Amino acid sequence: MPNNSDKRKAQTLDALALRLQKSFTKIKEDLSPAIGDLIEETKEKAKKANSTPKRTALTLAVFIKLVTLIGDYFDEGFGRRLETSLQKKISRQSKLIKPPPGGRLLGIADFFCSPQTVNLTVLPTVADWRKEVFAALNHQRVWKARWISIRYYFRFIKIFGLDKVLSVIKSFSSAR
Repeated sequence: MPNNSDKRKAQTLDALALRLQKSFTKIKEDLSPAIGDLIEETKEKAKKANSTPKRTALTLAVFIKLVTLIGDYFDEGFGRRLETSLQKKISRQSKLIKPPPGGRLLGIADFFCSPQTVNLTVLPTVADWRKEVFAALNHQRVWKARWISIRYYFRFIKIFGLDKVLSVIKSFSSAR
């Protein structure tokens, strides 16, 4: 037969469970409109996101907003601090992804040179450049990859004939 202390414990637990249920119901009622708005906003943006990176960024943004919303409900400012922290972390990670080497020079060559010149000289050079840089980075040799890029920048100067222009300028300046 259960004694009085067991009955009191059971009553206390029942009361606690009832309070928790009421609290969760209130939280759900308070946050439902904001979460509904967030869902509608996300649906509209998802229609416009036509690439995987855009969808990934949208997912991260929605997650951050949701965490901020819930965090601010319990502690004013907590969600904002968390949002700032997450955004800093994401921006640090996005800085790790860089475009492949030679992209800008390829664009410049495409603008100034004929398609035949681009296909015969520039594209193979950029392909070799990327292959060497990626091989160095694959072996965690960052400084080697940088040195390879410097070599290829000078090679582009030769390809465009700028070394001849620079030597003419140098000879004129030394003739004075």
